[in-house]
Amino acid sequence: MKEIDYSQWKMNLFYEDENKKIYIDTASEEKYIVYKLFSGIEVMYCNFVNNEQWSVPAIFEVPKYFQIAYSHNGALQLELNKGKTVWCDPGDLYIFHDVNRRYYSEVLTTDFHGFHLIITPETIDSETSAYFLKYFDLNVADLYKKIQTMKPVLKLKSFDNAIHICEELYENILEEMIGVIRVKTIELLLLLYETNINQVHIYRNFTKETIEKTRMAKAYIDANLEKNITVEYLCITFDLTLTLFKNCFKELYQHAPYEYCLKARMTKAAELLEHTNNDILSIALEVGYVNSSSFARAFRKVYHTSPSRFRENKLFTKFQ
Repeated sequence: MKEIDYSQWKMNLFYEDENKKIYIDTASEEKYIVYKLFSGIEVMYCNFVNNEQWSVPAIFEVPKYFQIAYSHNGALQLELNKGKTVWCDPGDLYIFHDVNRRYYSEVLTTDFHGFHLIITPETIDSETSAYFLKYFDLNVADLYKKIQTMKPVLKLKSFDNAIHICEELYENILEEMIGVIRVKTIELLLLLYETNINQVHIYRNFTKETIEKTRMAKAYIDANLEKNITVEYLCITFDLTLTLFKNCFKELYQHAPYEYCLKARMTKAAELLEHTNNDILSIALEVGYVNSSSFARAFRKVYHTSPSRFRENKLFTKFQ
């Protein structure tokens, strides 16, 4: 029953004490910190930038394991199954199990911050297993068996309890509060153990090409809020079918394209109302509306008040 050999990722052990291991990437000289929580359970603090070696296919020798990946900020894209790409955006929680191949990976933002909680059930000693059972009624081996019945990569739909725990875990990793990290790790494992994962998982994957085109379409929306952009126009422009585009966009951004466009326009409108003296019609034109009344109806849908009242309230608040 061996542990994970990080040298396969060109990570050489630089320092080790009772609580953590520090690895140095031989190619980029980036530092990676892995905290030792319990036997068979460790967490890696992720502060990634793009690394050329990650973009090439590779096969790894790994023991039986499952891994919980969380993004605090930044976006990471992975192709672990040929032709099927998964991504980790802020607030996303992924579970991987027994994956030993990478076709491609890339950090899509300037950097990526989060953590990878790595569990190798067969290396958890009997004392730790007994402790989990006695005090938390937690059986990690049974949790692993439950995860094994599912696909190798699954995304959990956002549910508040998990995000709250993950954010607290991430914050305490930054502070190196080992005791609290251990408590929050148990809390997260217990939540997954007691949750019917079949009801909260998502299997939907898309090709790398589809994701890239969808992200380009979203960037086009952001850069052209003053234009009357239809979903059909975006599909033609970026060579996507209507159903595929809608599904991929909803998966990436948690909103349908129309809903996203509406919220983006109204967010910009709210900023203009608060920080400029532009009249209502001018602001309406800047966010794609030809008259004040249609703009006001759309604004009310998002902010539940009229543009003029919104501006008055903001001005009133400033002078309090």
